[in-house]
Amino acid sequence: MNPDSRLLLFARTSLVLLACGTIVFGSQNSHAQSSRTWTDKTGKFSVDAILLKSSTDSVVLKRSDGKEITVPKNRLSKSDLDFLAELDNPAEREPRTTGELLEKIKVAAKAVWAKDKFGGPSNLEVQITASGTPAKNATHIGMFDLRKLTDQEGGDIKQKKPRFQLSDIAKEFEKVERPENEMFEKHPKNGVQVKCVIETEEVVPTQISELVGSFKIQTGGKKTEIKIANISSFVGKPVVNEQASKFGFELSVELEDDKNSAGGKYLTVRVDGKVDDLMDVKVVNAKGKKPENQTGWSHSGSIHGFFFDGAITPDVALVLVAVTDRTEVEIPFEFKSLRIPKKK
Repeated sequence: MNPDSRLLLFARTSLVLLACGTIVFGSQNSHAQSSRTWTDKTGKFSVDAILLKSSTDSVVLKRSDGKEITVPKNRLSKSDLDFLAELDNPAEREPRTTGELLEKIKVAAKAVWAKDKFGGPSNLEVQITASGTPAKNATHIGMFDLRKLTDQEGGDIKQKKPRFQLSDIAKEFEKVERPENEMFEKHPKNGVQVKCVIETEEVVPTQISELVGSFKIQTGGKKTEIKIANISSFVGKPVVNEQASKFGFELSVELEDDKNSAGGKYLTVRVDGKVDDLMDVKVVNAKGKKPENQTGWSHSGSIHGFFFDGAITPDVALVLVAVTDRTEVEIPFEFKSLRIPKKK
């Protein structure tokens, strides 16, 4: 049975129609009239459809083939329920268009002498920070276009490439990651940040006359958690999971002794495939919390590692967090007369 039929089946068998309290959406509501993907709360069944009616307990959807189906609200995913709540309270809904998103973003810039995280001399950096809800919820940042960076005399300021730069955000997007280890922190908690490292081997400028450019973020989107139970049982075996395959994720699991801890174990999960939508990889216990005997984690490229003090129990599950349908926003900036502090 295909997913559309399953969604229709549970709608037909579980619905109690109400004669009152129904909202009928006409052409005045463009968001309600747009087709979107509706998913049940298990995440296994979905259908592309337009919302026609919403009552206290159910919704009426029109599929792409013209067929109308009725679905109980208690069978819908959280993202679908959030969507319906926003339609009921349009003043409280999250901004959707690029213009609406830009109105929620504030951009600031400053020049600072930043300590080199790898023990080298301090670098003179121009830090451009975007804050606000869309920036805080950004999953990717990139396409950094610096069109003008001049000193107090109007001359161009030279830049140098930061040490150990893994990606070039002038040409591509990179994931916005906020690791627990501050040494690798790139972004503030309430937004995102791009940096220009200034060449200071010759004369240090005293002021930035003009700073003009833009960068892009990808923000929002639909969040899906993929849970794979008893992850240690997949060690050395193919990981077969319908949801993971749907997102294009390919997984393999290995387990070895932790050489730095007597009796400790080190679980490694390799995630390949279409990982651009993959935002987080973690392990949880039966309560959905961090396992009590998990002592640490590591991440390098496609490898996600988890350290345990002792054996990994069957209740430990792997959780993959994917975010799709993100909105791309270009954030312009223009600043004049930025003071450069003296090096301490």
